[in-house]
Amino acid sequence: MHNPVRAIQQEALKGESLPIKIGALSVKKANQWVEESLTRPDPRFYCNGLIVENENIVLFAVSNAGKSIFATQLAEEIAAQEPVLYIDCELSDKQFQLRYTDQGIRHIFPENFLRAEIDPEDLDGSDMDKAILASVEEAAKFGIRKIFIDNITFIARDSEKASAASEFMKRLVKLKKTLGLTIIVLAHTPKVHGYQVMSQYSLAGSAQLINFFDSAIAIGLSAENKNYRYVKQVKYRAGEKHYDAANVQVYEIVKENGRTYFDFIKSSTEAQQIGETVGDTLEVPEDVKQIADLHAMGKTLRAIAEELNVSLGLVQRRLKKAERLGYKPVSNVSDVSAVSDTESSEETNTPQQQEIWDTPTD
Repeated sequence: MHNPVRAIQQEALKGESLPIKIGALSVKKANQWVEESLTRPDPRFYCNGLIVENENIVLFAVSNAGKSIFATQLAEEIAAQEPVLYIDCELSDKQFQLRYTDQGIRHIFPENFLRAEIDPEDLDGSDMDKAILASVEEAAKFGIRKIFIDNITFIARDSEKASAASEFMKRLVKLKKTLGLTIIVLAHTPKVHGYQVMSQYSLAGSAQLINFFDSAIAIGLSAENKNYRYVKQVKYRAGEKHYDAANVQVYEIVKENGRTYFDFIKSSTEAQQIGETVGDTLEVPEDVKQIADLHAMGKTLRAIAEELNVSLGLVQRRLKKAERLGYKPVSNVSDVSAVSDTESSEETNTPQQQEIWDTPTD
């Protein structure tokens, strides 16, 4: 009887480097994977290790935290070395211009920094997510390998639904692998009550969404100063995790010489930035703190389970663990509004109407 697997194996023997195909799987000996990978260069690191080449990376924060400002800053730093495409689905060209000019002073970006907008009238009935993905694939033909997408909420408006978000991210992962891209996607967090620990559970949408990203960077609000933001790595695969809860990077959002940007202030701990006493909560797992915080705000166990897309039993176990660890939820800070699809409308104010460095928009 014909054995297709054996036939494929025999065919593979003709070329030492060819994998054995079993269904959708490419199979090689583990040593062969390592030996072949050694012939290729290691991925490069950008922006003090925050951005790793050939990864899908998510950058997320609450509304008005300044994630677009920070993302533009990262893109500009990479553009000093190679071409970068920033797909801006949030700001109009005028809003972008106002952000990067001040009293006649204009900020000059690197020539390799390319910004793009999509005119809905040019979609010809196509879905936004499909149009973006097709455009990313087309951009790769021009040698552009670093892509920023701002943001997933605008592109996949059903990103709260697991099926829609998963389909978009599956195609994005495929593009990354087949074209050798580095893709940074901006996203939001759900409604945040006060100053809370930022974790992978803070990413808005389906709980499975974080699994499609190699790395995740969170921007948190600082209780120390209303203009301060802290940056934390909440997921990573390559290299080292430089900026965890014990070493977050604190920035102040400023505008000078026509440029709005994150100005580095200091290193700190996340506990200090969210107003917790040192040693009070760092030993408590982040998912335990999140569930305890939501419960302290009056949410039922079932509502918490639905919001976080976890089982009711897990919620109950985490609450018991929070009690055992003596965790005291932070519930005395005013709410921070959630992201809406009309978030960009907040940014139509001119600098005379709203000081951009006082309440920066995304």
